Amino acid sequence: MSGFITALGTGDAFSSGGRGHTCWLIEDAAGLALVDAGGTVLPALRWAQVDPRRIAVVHFTHLHGDHIAGWPFLLSRQSENLGDLCLFLNMILFQVFWNMLTFAPLGHPSSLLEFGGRLFFLCFIALLIYFPPRMFYLAEDINRRRTWLTMLLANSPVIIRVLIGTGSNSPGW
Repeated sequence: MSGFITALGTGDAFSSGGRGHTCWLIEDAAGLALVDAGGTVLPALRWAQVDPRRIAVVHFTHLHGDHIAGWPFLLSRQSENLGDLCLFLNMILFQVFWNMLTFAPLGHPSSLLEFGGRLFFLCFIALLIYFPPRMFYLAEDINRRRTWLTMLLANSPVIIRVLIGTGSNSPGW
């Protein structure tokens, strides 16, 4: 009897490097099984061209969100659609929040420490909310400088506004 093990995700809780949450697909004579099913399991299964309804069993290594959050979306076709909707809404809501930062009454940072705090805040928000739902769309282009340059340019108004402010408390540029 032979089988296959496919890595559907090998990333950490933040899906670093666009690698998705840890998830393994095991295929043998008994059928298909998953080991862990984090929030990125549905796009990973689509990428691997595996119908989620073929999964017979899901095993969890432990009960952290990055290992179990995608499991409810495997239960039915409606759940799968709900998972897609959640990813879409996450992207929309983040973009609204991100763009609202341009209206924050931020002056120039008064110290290097404040500048560092603002930089940390932007990086934290980007790693926590911005990149995870986009990682499967970026996975093919993640190593291209043009991809990162495009993302930087598209978000530069917010980045500049938060990092250095405008010198006044009036919103906008």
